Formats: sequence, structure tokens, C-alpha cells
Amino acid sequence: MNKEKLQGYFEKAKTALGKISKKIWIIIGVTVAALAIGIVIFLNTRPYAPLIAGATSEETGAVLTWLQEQGVTNYRVEGTGTVKVPESQVSSLKARLLVDQYSQANSTPTGYFEQVSALSTQADRNRAWLVDLQSRMERTICQFPEVRSATVTINLGEDRAYVLETGKISLEGNAEELMHNDAVKKAYLGE
Repeated sequence: MNKEKLQGYFEKAKTALGKISKKIWIIIGVTVAALAIGIVIFLNTRPYAPLIAGATSEETGAVLTWLQEQGVTNYRVEGTGTVKVPESQVSSLKARLLVDQYSQANSTPTGYFEQVSALSTQADRNRAWLVDLQSRMERTICQFPEVRSATVTINLGEDRAYVLETGKISLEGNAEELMHNDAVKKAYLGE
């Protein structure tokens, strides 16, 4: 019975569509094509801004992997060292990238810092790694609009963090906990 009803509706629709003149079909086709072209133009002309620029191919690859892990698919790669995202998402993505880079950076140096001369101590290598991390964080923060300079100091001896709001401490606690605090993420990352 359902199949018969469905066939009946299909026949009625076919009859109704058959009554539409060729002129109307042309108008419908042109309208659909114009809408499709308009959507394509709109999607390709939205303003994009650099998330990173002047990066090495290794750094670019790491950022692209991070974007995919975050589920971000709307980005453009220009050249070998520039990744652009929609302008409205730049600040939030830069902040999230900075937080993730810091969270993933454990106290064990990697890359260059593992290759530092055997004459240096583990403490020297850790300090060099920490200075590099601070420098990377400063460069990331300086990419935000209206930020001229930034100074980042990480004190590994203290596990306290403070969130300032209009010059007063609004939250304080364990640094790792505050980095993952929903209120902090919403206020500063827009999540």
C-alpha cells in the first residue's frame, strides 16, 4: 500500500512538472546556476589572514596536522611557509595553538636541544629549551592584532597561575587546571 501511494505521488509530481513550460525551466536553470556561482564566489572571497607566515616546511606541516586534529578544514596554504585561515578565526586559532604547544611541551627537551654538546648539563639543556619555548610563545602572542611586544616568563619552580581581569586576580590555581578551565577558554579563546 505504501508503495502504491508513493507511486501515485510520483505520477502526480511528474504530471505537474510536465505542465511547466520550457521557458520556466530555463529560468529555473539560470537561477540555480547563478546561485551556485554566487556561493562559490562568496566562499572564495571571504577574507583570510595568516595563521603562520615565514615558517619552515616542518613547522608548516606541524601546524597543518594540528589544524586537521582540531577539525579545521577551512584553510589555505600559500607557498611553503604561510597558512591562512578565515580572518574571524585567526585570534582564536592562534591562542589555541599556543596553548596546545605549551601543553604538549613537557620538561624533556627535543630536537636541537637533545643534540647539544655532551659538555653541557641537563640543567643547561633544559634552560635553553625553556628560553626557546618562551621565545616561541612571545612570537605567537605578538601576532595578535594590537600587540606590539610580549614578554613570557615561565618559572618551572612554581605551579600556580593567575588570571587577571581589569588588573585584579579573578582566578588562581594550578597552571594546568586553569589552561583547561572552561571559563578561561571561553573568555580568552572564544570557545
